[in-house]
Amino acid sequence: MKTSIVIACILTCFIFSLEQAQAQTIYKHPSLDFQFTASENWKKINHPEDEMILEMVDPDDTIHVVLWVTETESGPKHYLEKMADMKGLNVTGAPINIIVNGHDGWVIKAEGKINSIESTCMIASIPMMGDKYVHHKNHMAQYIVQVWCPTNLFPQKTEEIGAITRSVEIQ
Repeated sequence: MKTSIVIACILTCFIFSLEQAQAQTIYKHPSLDFQFTASENWKKINHPEDEMILEMVDPDDTIHVVLWVTETESGPKHYLEKMADMKGLNVTGAPINIIVNGHDGWVIKAEGKINSIESTCMIASIPMMGDKYVHHKNHMAQYIVQVWCPTNLFPQKTEEIGAITRSVEIQ
């Protein structure tokens, strides 16, 4: 009797985990050497004014991921705070040191309006290193990853946003 209950519990958990599992897709920047992983069927949002920006939105049109590179005199922590301010976002807490695919980086959480929608945003900066990039005098190139969703949905999307941020890879 106990064995059949245990087996039933295991099967229930297995079936539930299969229902929860989603196929994952890698979304690669078309011209830069970095990417992220998320569920299938995300849509691309074009930025004809700047083709170095890759913006993707999930099928529910709630989570946005934006990838780009910038070059600045500021270090990563300062640049994140400066960029959030330039976008009219309020930083909520100090930058947190992270490791992205073996690269040292920083992430901040910010809130404000994005596309006229109250949004919560995680923005990460990972300095470019290695022989692929030659830094110009007094400038540092940085990979930028911005993941955001409407603030009212952030509590439900926090885990998915964290998974996307952790999935970023630099080749």
